[in-house]
Amino acid sequence: MNARINLLQVAPGILQTMFGLEEHVRPRASTTGVPDDVYDRVRQQFSEDELAHLSLAVAAINGWNRLNVAARTVPGGYVAGSLARAHAAS
Repeated sequence: MNARINLLQVAPGILQTMFGLEEHVRPRASTTGVPDDVYDRVRQQFSEDELAHLSLAVAAINGWNRLNVAARTVPGGYVAGSLARAHAAS
């Protein structure tokens, strides 16, 4: 993915545009799709390829979030390596 998507390196205007798109792609956020003004701002900031990558990143993040909601995962509760230890013990 393009380095522009690294949140530590993104200019505030680009970051705001990214979140504007995400807000309208999110489940339950809208049944009408992305408004024209939001899409126009996104297309000014991102190429077609970058928009495809951004859209797939939003979809992946939303998917993981839905799984975490369903599993009632506690944010910050994961300890690296804990699943490997649990599987090794069983």
